[in-house]
Order: sequence, then structure tokens, then C-alpha cells
Amino acid sequence: MADSIRGIDVSAWQGVIDWDKVKASGVKFVMIRAAYGMTADTKFKVNMEGAQKAGLDTGVYLYTLATTTAKAREEAQFLLSLIKPYRLTYPVAFDAEDSKTIGKLSNDARTSVVEAFFDVIEGAGYYGILYASLNWMNNYFVQSRIARYDKWVAQWSNELSYKGAGMWQYSATGRVPGINGDVDLNQAFKDYPSLTHPQENMQGKWIQNDLGWWYEYQDGSYPKLKWVKINDRWYYFGSNGYAYRGYHIIGDEPYYFAEHNDGILKECQCVITNSKGVVQ
Repeated sequence: MADSIRGIDVSAWQGVIDWDKVKASGVKFVMIRAAYGMTADTKFKVNMEGAQKAGLDTGVYLYTLATTTAKAREEAQFLLSLIKPYRLTYPVAFDAEDSKTIGKLSNDARTSVVEAFFDVIEGAGYYGILYASLNWMNNYFVQSRIARYDKWVAQWSNELSYKGAGMWQYSATGRVPGINGDVDLNQAFKDYPSLTHPQENMQGKWIQNDLGWWYEYQDGSYPKLKWVKINDRWYYFGSNGYAYRGYHIIGDEPYYFAEHNDGILKECQCVITNSKGVVQ
């Protein structure tokens, strides 16, 4: 596991989490349950905001209850509505393990449900990953049709026998400072921030005109309607590509983008605020 990245996954079952302690313990990323079928996880919002505020890379998962492709697409659209306010640096996972719903389908029908979910998720620009146990991953899907998806494999063991997994859940009884009780432990084998936001790893340059600043990549493209981290500072670029300045609402949350006169690298740097004032 020397070449892997340490992470965890959490849901409402973990209760109140001290994310600063989790970060200080050496955890690098967290996969957060956003929903259980069409029901939002009661701790999703607080977990996502706490993890991101602590500086952890974040992804999400949906525990599916779908038994049809139509239901899978409905779950995917619901998930998109939940994650829209947040910038993810790890994948969006489809958790296929429920024995009473998707588990009752044939391999062909089950695989169609997976494909329907990811058609929606990938169509919205997110990076998908399929979560399942080792047994399910090997035996419960049409292998040729899931080959193109990254795999997050649950095998609670000292060794991972599945070849080519992107992530490995190796324990369900881990202990991490900041979390009371058991928590799932994971390893990632890919640089997911680079895969989920490839443009951010391209060099670019700031450009200014009378309307403001924007950031141009080497290929001539520029970010818009997204968060981007440039030289360790966060910026949000609007629909016209200009970096936000001053006060804005993004995903129903208030933000203030501070302006400075000593260079673009601080221009529009995000300072997160809420009704009680500065919180980061």
C-alpha cells in the first residue's frame, strides 16, 4: 500500500465528526454518502462542508435501491441536485450491494442499471466509479460492459486480489481520530484530483480586461461555472469565465471573494462566509 493514498468513507452512521482531527491523522480523502436511494443522507451537507473546510479531497456515493434503468436515472438526477453546490476532487460512486433490490436482478439487468446511472453522471461531467464487494464485482455484472468504469472494491483483507481497482475498501472496522467508533478504511491507487479536474493541472495564465480577470489554459480554454485552485488559492469562475469578486451566492451558500492590490494571485481569493461572519 506504499504507493496508495489513504482515505475513508462515511455516512450518517458515523455521527458527528471532527474533521480537523481526521485531517491531522493523515487521511487524505473521504467518500461521503450523499443518498440512500432517493433519500438524502442526513449528515451529507455537514460532512461535505466539514471535510472540505478541513482541506480533505472529497467524493460522494449513492447507495442504490434501483431495480430499473428509469429508477437509476432518477437516482442519478437526485444525486446531482445534492452535489451541485460542491466541488468534488474524487469520483461519484454508485454503491451496488443491496440484496433486496438490485441484487435480485439478472447480471444483464443489473449492468443496465449501472450504465443508466453513469450515463447521467458522466453526462453531467462527473467522474464515475462503481462500488461493490469483490464477489459482486467478479460475478454480478457483465464484465465487458463494466470494463470502462473505475472500480472501488470492498475486500476486507490484508491484500487486494482484484486487478486494476482504482480504490480499495480494506476494512469496515477502522479507527480514526475525530470519529467515534468504526469507520471504513480505503486506499486510492490513482491521482483522482487530476482525473476529475484535468484542466487544473495544465499551466495557464491570468488575463485582464475592463470586465475583470479570467484564467486561460495552454489549449486556449478557460474555466467557467466552477471552482479552481490556482497556486494554492481558490477561485470561482462565472458563466462568462471571469473570476468572481465581492459577495456571491453559490449553491445557496454565501461567499465573499476578497480583492487585493498586490497581484493577481491574491485577486478574488475566496473567503468563505455565512450569516455569522467569516468561517474560513
